[in-house]
Amino acid sequence: MGRRHTQNFGRKSVTCYLYKTKVKHFEKLNVMNEQYAKDPRPFDENCGCPACRNYSRSYVRHLIKAKESLGMRLAVAHNLYFYNNLTRKIREALEGGYFESFYQKYRNILGERSQD
Repeated sequence: MGRRHTQNFGRKSVTCYLYKTKVKHFEKLNVMNEQYAKDPRPFDENCGCPACRNYSRSYVRHLIKAKESLGMRLAVAHNLYFYNNLTRKIREALEGGYFESFYQKYRNILGERSQD
């Protein structure tokens, strides 16, 4: 799973989900904020997607600001990885008989909107 990360691309927004495994909560980031201009960290240190394994927040921010399609492709790759993992966890919760507790735990977290 990942924590949610929103990027403004012109008038559009791109959301990346990022998840902090150690603290078990979602964090929302807007990579277009100035604070990420020189941030060498990946979207999520605990994510195994190609975007997080190979690229920094600052580089993806640069790509998006420069309107390079790779920036959006990396954000989409991260989101797909996030949703695949979320779907896997939902499937496990259904098969394990604990979906109701899973749902109660994640419904508010995933339903929150970024204030950026």
